[in-house]
Amino acid sequence: MLFNKLFKKSEISDFRGYNYLDDSDINNYFKADEYFSYYNSLKTVAPRRDISEEIIYHNLPFLFSLNDERIGIKIDEVIRDSLFDQRVDTKFDINNSAKIINPNGFKLLNIKEALNLKYLKACYKIACKKHHPDVGGKNEDMQIINIAFGQFHNLLKTYQLADSIAEDRENILDDFDVYGEPIIKSLKEFRFFLANQLFSICIDIFCVDKGIEIFDHIHESLLINQKFRNYFFDNNIDNFDKLAIRLSKSDQMTHANRILKVLKDSCERQIKTGLSKDYFNKLYRSCENKLNGKENIRIIINHFVQAQHAYRLGIIDKKKYDKLVEKFKGKNEIENNIEKKLNEYAMNNGFIDNLGIYEISNGIPTKKLIPEPDYYHDRFNHLSEDQKIEYINAFRTPVRLALIKKYKEIRKTSYLLSLIKNYDKFHATKILEECKLLAEVLNDKSFLLIIDTYNFLSSIDSKERNKKLEYLNDMDYDDPPSLGISLKLDNDRIGGSETIFNKRISVREDYLEFMTATNDQLLKHKKTGEDPFNNTQDWNEDLIAINNLENSNIGAAYKEKWLGNEKDPHKLKWLFLI
Repeated sequence: MLFNKLFKKSEISDFRGYNYLDDSDINNYFKADEYFSYYNSLKTVAPRRDISEEIIYHNLPFLFSLNDERIGIKIDEVIRDSLFDQRVDTKFDINNSAKIINPNGFKLLNIKEALNLKYLKACYKIACKKHHPDVGGKNEDMQIINIAFGQFHNLLKTYQLADSIAEDRENILDDFDVYGEPIIKSLKEFRFFLANQLFSICIDIFCVDKGIEIFDHIHESLLINQKFRNYFFDNNIDNFDKLAIRLSKSDQMTHANRILKVLKDSCERQIKTGLSKDYFNKLYRSCENKLNGKENIRIIINHFVQAQHAYRLGIIDKKKYDKLVEKFKGKNEIENNIEKKLNEYAMNNGFIDNLGIYEISNGIPTKKLIPEPDYYHDRFNHLSEDQKIEYINAFRTPVRLALIKKYKEIRKTSYLLSLIKNYDKFHATKILEECKLLAEVLNDKSFLLIIDTYNFLSSIDSKERNKKLEYLNDMDYDDPPSLGISLKLDNDRIGGSETIFNKRISVREDYLEFMTATNDQLLKHKKTGEDPFNNTQDWNEDLIAINNLENSNIGAAYKEKWLGNEKDPHKLKWLFLI
C-alpha cells in the first residue's frame, strides 16, 4: 500500500520539469486561487453576488476534482513548492521581494519590469521556450522556474490583498496572514478554505441544494483536525441558520432538521466559551420555531441571482419572482439613467483628469479581477497599478456606474486634497460642479462636505487661509483622511469618572476639522503633534465642545439633522454625520 502511494507520487513528480500552464489541473488551480482571493477582497455584497455564479461554475467542479488522488498529489506539490514567508512587508518594491524569495528563479524568468500577473505569465512563457527540456533546456532549471512562478503568483496575491484589506486586521488563527487571508500551506488547507468559501456563497445566493452538497463534503471529508472543525462550526453559525430555514422553504425538511441540529451544537459550543447565552439561545429557538411553523419566515432577496435560485427551488412562488424581476428591472433602469447622465456630463463637460495630486496612469489593466480599494485606503497612491488605471478610466467615457461607485471614496479624498494643494478659483469651480453632480446621482451627501469646505476657506481672510493651506499641505499625506464627520468618545482613555471627549471630523487625519482651528492651534499641533483642540475633562466642557462643532461652518446642515437636541456625550460614542 505504501509502495503504491510512493509510486503514484514519483510517477507525477516529473511535472515540475514541464510547462505548468500546459497542465489543465494546475491551470485550474491558479484560476481557482485567483477567484478565491478576489472574492475575499470585495467589501460589499452586490459585487460578490455579481460574480458568485461564475465562481461556483469554475471552483465547485475543481473542488470535487481534487478527490482524484492523482490530481490532488500534483496540486499539493505545487502549493508546497509555492510557499514562502507570506508575512512580507508590502511597503518594499515587489521585485525586491521576489528576488529575496527566489533569486535563481527571478534570474531564470529574466524579470526586468515591475511584476504583475500578465507580465509574470509572459516571462514564464518565454522562459519555458528557452529552458524547457524538450528544446534542450535543463530539467533542474525548469523546476526552479516552475517553483518561482508559483511563489511569485502568491506574492502578487499578497500585494493585491495589501492594497485592498486594512493592515491592522487581527489574525483569526495563527495560520492567517496579517491581512486576514488564510496562509495555504497544503492541499488539505486549500480544499478546506475553498469549500468554506463556496459554502458561504451558495447560502448567500439561495443555492441551498449546492450548499447542502458542499456541507456534506466538508463534514465528511475536510474536517480532518480540530482547528478546521472549530473554524467551520464557529464561523458559519449564521449560515447554518439561513441554510436550515431556506431548506425548509424548499421542502427539504430532512436536511433542514439535520442542519438545525448542527446549529444547536454550534450555539451550545459558543455558550460554553463564555459568549452571550441569551443571543445564541434566541438564535436557535427562533430557527427551530420557524421550521416548526410557530414563527413566520421572512425571505429577503436583494439580487437577481438570489431570486433565480429561490424560485428554482420553490422558496418563492412565480408571483413573487415576477415582482422581484420587475423590481430589479426598475433598479437597472434607474442605474442606466444615472449612467447615461454621467456619460453626458463626461462627453459635454468632462471630469477632471488630473487633479494635480497624482500622476495619470494610462494603459490596460493586467488582469480582469481587480480588487476593490479597502475602506480606509482612500488615497490614489495606495492603489495598485491596475486599480490606478481602472480609477482613471472610470471617469472617462464610456462611464460605468459600477466603477464610479467602486472608486467614489478615492475621488472624494482626491477632491479634498486637490483643494488643499491647488487652491485656485477655476480649479475649485470644476471640483464643486462635479461634487454637486456626484452627490445627486450617487445620493451621497458627503460630497457636499467638500463644497462646505471650499465655502469656509473662501469666507476667511486670505492671509489666514494661506496659512491654513500651508499647514494642511505639510500634514502627513500617508495617512488618508476620511470625509465622515464624527463625534467620538474615546473608550481607551476613560478612567473612573474621567471622561475625555474628542471631536473628530476624520478617521486618520483631521483635515476638515483643522480648517476651523485657529492658526495658533495649528502651529501648536505642527510643533507638538497634539490635538489642536483642548481635550475636555468634564461634562460641561464636553457640551461646549459639541456646541462648537454644531456651530462650525462645515457640514452644519448634516449636524443639525443627526444631532437634534441630543446633548449626552455618552450617547454620541460614534456618530457619523454624512
